[in-house]
Amino acid sequence: MNKVLIDGGTGFVGMWMRKTQPPELECRYIGRSEFESMKWTQERYDYYVHLANVSPLPVINAVEWFCARMLYASSGIVYSNAQTEYAQNKRIWEWYCIESGVTAVIARLFTFFGKGLDDGKAYTQFIKSAREGKPLEVWGDGSTVRSYMHGSEMARQMWDLLLTGESGEIRDIGSKRPQTIKRLAERISAFTGAKIEYIEKDVPMPYYVPKG
Repeated sequence: MNKVLIDGGTGFVGMWMRKTQPPELECRYIGRSEFESMKWTQERYDYYVHLANVSPLPVINAVEWFCARMLYASSGIVYSNAQTEYAQNKRIWEWYCIESGVTAVIARLFTFFGKGLDDGKAYTQFIKSAREGKPLEVWGDGSTVRSYMHGSEMARQMWDLLLTGESGEIRDIGSKRPQTIKRLAERISAFTGAKIEYIEKDVPMPYYVPKG
């Protein structure tokens, strides 16, 4: 039975990967403290999934040492002109994975919804607000475009990329059905009765949808 180590495995992506885990794999999901202890480097794994938002260099070293295979979770933000620390790190860390020469695939993650996610994403926040009897707050004029994939489908695509993707492959993971935030709010308002409020606030990345 092949062994898989998933770091950052206690978050949203890790939770859904656990729920959709292929039965033929023996998986270990670790959080931040276990990752930082580096004790996981003393045991061999066939596959490594790097979800934590930290440098992948320790994982790359383990993959190289054990002649294993890795999946690095990047972000669709690398397509943007954003110069935030997060965006710059994702670009640099993708480069580390490719230039290292190890067997690696990269998932560029976009926008998701589902149990375990409560980070202010429009879909999640709208549903939460509607359940609490609060208005749906739309930033700006609502023309921002996003797409939303459920966590279960995201996780299945992550497993497929890890197990079948060609080394060096970079795959966008997210729904390819774009919609404006205004339209999303209107749809949720229609079946919940929640009111919509427009908030004057700048919105980064007016279009954030997978390319292919």
